[in-house]
Amino acid sequence: METDGFTVSACIAENLSAQSPHPRETRLLLAHVLGQSREWVIAHPEAELTDEQHKRFSVLVEQAVNGTPLPYLLGEWEFFGLDFIVTPDVLIPRPETELHSPRKAREIPKSQFWILELGVELSPSRSR
Repeated sequence: METDGFTVSACIAENLSAQSPHPRETRLLLAHVLGQSREWVIAHPEAELTDEQHKRFSVLVEQAVNGTPLPYLLGEWEFFGLDFIVTPDVLIPRPETELHSPRKAREIPKSQFWILELGVELSPSRSR
């Protein structure tokens, strides 16, 4: 494993400018590149990235800075406690949708409760 001294903490530090993704997003991108959890990234700031991992991370950061949504970069996203595979063909729900949907469903009388979703084709991703 050839490295040039790219550690997790160095990658986070180099991306703390105003134009870089939020630190949480930076950690998620690092976790994705390393095949680890965000918690692992936080707990292992000394972990080194290979040159290839660092290049891949840099490309993802650049795409994030240019406006590509994080779920598209990661290829999956959690919604209502389930992980879904995400591609650019998938609409990403706004975070507040998880809050509003159950609340609105409770407001509808049970005898009138119908939900119809047309054109929805999301598949939960398989556990790794």
